[in-house]
Amino acid sequence: GRIGQGTAVEQSRAVAEAAIAYRMAREYPRSMPRAFAQMRESCTTLALADVAYYRYSRGGKPVTGLTIHAARELARCCGNIRYSVIELRRDDGYGQSEMMARAVDMETGTEATTTWIVVHSRTKNDENGQKTHNKLTDPRDIYEMNANEGSRRVRQMILAVMPPHFVSAAEKLLQETLKNGGGNNKSFDERCADAVKAVGCICPRL
Repeated sequence: GRIGQGTAVEQSRAVAEAAIAYRMAREYPRSMPRAFAQMRESCTTLALADVAYYRYSRGGKPVTGLTIHAARELARCCGNIRYSVIELRRDDGYGQSEMMARAVDMETGTEATTTWIVVHSRTKNDENGQKTHNKLTDPRDIYEMNANEGSRRVRQMILAVMPPHFVSAAEKLLQETLKNGGGNNKSFDERCADAVKAVGCICPRL
């Protein structure tokens, strides 16, 4: 129930900053041709393409999609999009945090928001394959878990407020960049082999 002076000042600053951002977005709207040009420049670089997709297995089936790195870069290229992840409340007694992820198109007012509860525990499989729940008490562990959960949610919110055709065009360019190696004349399999030699691990196909 306590709010420090610094927190109160930050809240007031955030409100004023949002009002200014709305006004600036309307006075200086995005140029879609320029946004597409910036997106093409970013998506044809191997540095972004290599971190643009996540992949994991669920129920024996692969699940893939754009990462937070790609979403943030697309938001930058598109322009006039603000996003944030906020810990609304932490309850150490119950061992949980209430979180909110939000993204807003400052020009149109289109907003995507989601709230969820992060339980302060980490689930692991023991040697018998049984799941165990380890309660987290270290502030750093809790922060990292909240940040990890938040990055996934804010990624979804960012992609939700951007034009679908913009995101779709970006995905096609990223996939092409992964296939041609960013123009370095090496195939995807050759780059994977180079990565294995360099770091001694297996590079999964995206």
